[in-house]
Amino acid sequence: MAKRISITIPDEMYQKIQDLKEEMTGKGGNRKISKIYQKAIGEALVEAESSRTHRLEGKKDGELSAPSFDDSDKNYISRVLDSNGPYQKWSRYKKVEELKNHFEEIKKINIANLYPKFIDIMDGKIELHDWVRAEDDQIAEDRRSEMAWSYVEGFYEGVRDHHTRKR
Repeated sequence: MAKRISITIPDEMYQKIQDLKEEMTGKGGNRKISKIYQKAIGEALVEAESSRTHRLEGKKDGELSAPSFDDSDKNYISRVLDSNGPYQKWSRYKKVEELKNHFEEIKKINIANLYPKFIDIMDGKIELHDWVRAEDDQIAEDRRSEMAWSYVEGFYEGVRDHHTRKR
């Protein structure tokens, strides 16, 4: 059975839909707005699944790498990712950027040493999800870059989780 959800769209988009309603339905009325939404949401879900797959792989690697970090580094990672404290209002993106900057730029840790699978994900040597593949090389490269980001995000989560369990 299908479930109903409602979405909110900007006024300008709504007006365009109204203006182009006949064109939107296609010949014989077989192009429905709900089908268009379903397709778009389905594509977003596949991308989200790929992101989660890469983040979880990073999390596993972070758990394995956690013992190589000293306690002050693990405390820093935990403090930045924590939902309380000075970084609580930061977006996940900004938090990960802070950690990347700290370890890659300030501490000068080589990316290959810091994130075990990062370079192989970026180079396409490791494909953890089919969504990353694309006919267009530029699109594939962009997708690998996005998923490498998810991997790094998961890496720091894994270090944090390992550290908080050990306290």
